[in-house]
Amino acid sequence: MGKRCQVPANQPVIVGVGQCVARESSHAAPSDLAAEAARAALADAGSSVLAKAIDTIAHVRLFADSSPLWPCEFGSSNNPPESVARRIGAPPGARYYSESGGDQPVSLLLEWAEKVSRGESELVLLVGAEAIRNYRDALRNGDHFDWNEIFEGGEISLHDRGIGKDVAKETEQRHGLIAPVHFYSLIEQARCNRATPDALEEYRTTMAELCAGFSSVASENPYSQFPERLTSEQILAAEPLTHLYSKRMVARDAVNQGAAVLLTTCQKALELGVDQADMVFPLSGARGVDVCLSQRPEPARSQVASEVVSTSLARASLGSGDIDLMDIYSCFPCAVSAITDQFAQPSPAAVVPTVTGGLPFFGGPGNNYSMHAIASMTSRLRGRSGRVGLVYANGGVMSKHAAVVLTGDPARAAASATPEFAEISPGSAVPLVEQSEGGVVLAHTVRFKQGKPVQATVLAETADRRRFLATTPRGDARTINYMLNSNPAGQRVMIERDATAGKNLIGGWVPA
Repeated sequence: MGKRCQVPANQPVIVGVGQCVARESSHAAPSDLAAEAARAALADAGSSVLAKAIDTIAHVRLFADSSPLWPCEFGSSNNPPESVARRIGAPPGARYYSESGGDQPVSLLLEWAEKVSRGESELVLLVGAEAIRNYRDALRNGDHFDWNEIFEGGEISLHDRGIGKDVAKETEQRHGLIAPVHFYSLIEQARCNRATPDALEEYRTTMAELCAGFSSVASENPYSQFPERLTSEQILAAEPLTHLYSKRMVARDAVNQGAAVLLTTCQKALELGVDQADMVFPLSGARGVDVCLSQRPEPARSQVASEVVSTSLARASLGSGDIDLMDIYSCFPCAVSAITDQFAQPSPAAVVPTVTGGLPFFGGPGNNYSMHAIASMTSRLRGRSGRVGLVYANGGVMSKHAAVVLTGDPARAAASATPEFAEISPGSAVPLVEQSEGGVVLAHTVRFKQGKPVQATVLAETADRRRFLATTPRGDARTINYMLNSNPAGQRVMIERDATAGKNLIGGWVPA
């Protein structure tokens, strides 16, 4: 008689995880690193027949296919899942290419956990990788690689989900909110205004101390791209990117990293010869997409993010103090603190809420970072009776959210029966207008270029609670310097309209 599951037979389980990192540059393409991570996951599962049993491969979208901000001149595969399949000898019947967004690894895990439990798939490989370091070093050295792979034919069709929902408004971009660092700096200032509006340097020190804790974890992780341990002083002293952020406080995407997860049911895992002691169970999870930053009722936070985390805990019958390990998406400090604010202290997991070291230090492999978090969390939960971990992932501008609660304890998994995964809907959006005569400043950011301040942007609100953005006129050093030395929050900003550029220009200040 074969082994029997200690959980329901259709309980979804993670049976193998794999990661890879290459700190030295090479010609390797993203598909090479993804395949290396997949082979590591197969080896981790300990079964020689697993590759042939994979019926679905879901590949996280590459940065180069996500935005014109990250082009790749070397080409790419027109079917990334098939590129991985060919390299590992897998015959999947279904191939998926995800939307863009750092939420995707967790979102895919939730989606396919439901599908395997319903019998729609049997063994799923979730995988992703980036070779951005290889690409950038090659450009600097004058090298050119051919990373093109073209697959044709109906038998190897691809379900390409495209980029996905827009997470920013054109008016935000016209007013200087172009790269993620500009948006997040605005969120960060809104958080500072709520906590310590007159103590900006104190707030920056708190951010640097949070980052230093992440750096410490990354320094001991063999899969970190940037394992050097930095102090909070070193983090603060790095080149400024905005009035709040230094270069060492934000995600670093110049990485060569890959990660993979194998997902199936308990019954199928036993049939394939996987040791039940190595299984990790998704207990619960949730995901959702918020409105754009400028229209959130509270610019300092995302209501959808809060509900995604609280719902994930509630559906696993857990409180905020019951989490033993967590990995909170850490592209910028506010992405971490906005989530840890929800956790009761003292919570051991909230002290340094990462099992990898985070995107600024472990590395930010495009949309795929949280696949590494899932892999690291799985390794940490195995053989730890009763322990639970939370992985929270974030995409866009704290826009796309997904969280999953994991455990290696079959008794806890059996008690939860079939996992329930929730979809969280966005709340109401504050009206955003193109033009305004003025209003009260809610938050601001000053953008730096090559270490020097070049542009400032404010998010403000009219008396009838409509939002608008305004930016400094070209060459207006006076207003920029004022905003570097004084917090304009709560003041009334006067507007001059640049109709040609479609922008509101900061014309002066009036005490509110």
